[in-house]
Amino acid sequence: MNGNQEATRYRYDRAGNVVLSGQETVKDTGADAGASGGPAAPLAYQMRYRYDALGRKVGQSDAAGMNQAWTYDAFGRLIGRTESKTGGGTVDSTYTYDRAGGLVHEGNGAGKNIDYRYDGAGQLIEIRDNALGQTTSYSYDLAGNRVAEKLAQKTLLSSGVLDNVVYQDNHLVYDAQHRLRAVFDGRADVRIAYDLAGNRSQVTTHVINTIRQDPNAQPLSTGRQER
Repeated sequence: MNGNQEATRYRYDRAGNVVLSGQETVKDTGADAGASGGPAAPLAYQMRYRYDALGRKVGQSDAAGMNQAWTYDAFGRLIGRTESKTGGGTVDSTYTYDRAGGLVHEGNGAGKNIDYRYDGAGQLIEIRDNALGQTTSYSYDLAGNRVAEKLAQKTLLSSGVLDNVVYQDNHLVYDAQHRLRAVFDGRADVRIAYDLAGNRSQVTTHVINTIRQDPNAQPLSTGRQER
């Protein structure tokens, strides 16, 4: 119960799934009634939930008539979702998987169009947002630690040229125990220390500030700032 004497109530089916949730205002009927008092009004902000025979949520609706529905394939993977839009209509989303069960595409009628790629070990190596023209790529070491993250996006430059601009280029370093020890890009350098028990004990950040550049866009001097 919160400070406004409001409590959230839940109802369950025989399988233990939540089928109804809502908020009620509890009226204090005096000291003899106990701390919670008695219900003063029916549940508000009701949400109703539906499940299939396997216990997977397949439907959800609220008192305002906003609905969501989920569909699954024979392997239990989410392959479709339909949700109501404010003002009417619905948005349908679809999900596609590879033979290993990795999500390779998701899209919807609102313009989402995202592709995913994996390496032979099943590690995610690329996320391509086709609607935004944005690509995020990942690299790993032989132990499976993610050692690089790069984000690039097609950007219209002031010159009028549409170019693929790198906005993030992180490199990650691990120790022999596969603990993250350093993260750096062209603008910051973060170092992480651990105590003998393996707990993270210190994080030091060096921020690189470029003072000025030569005509070839090469930094002539830089400053370091420790935090």
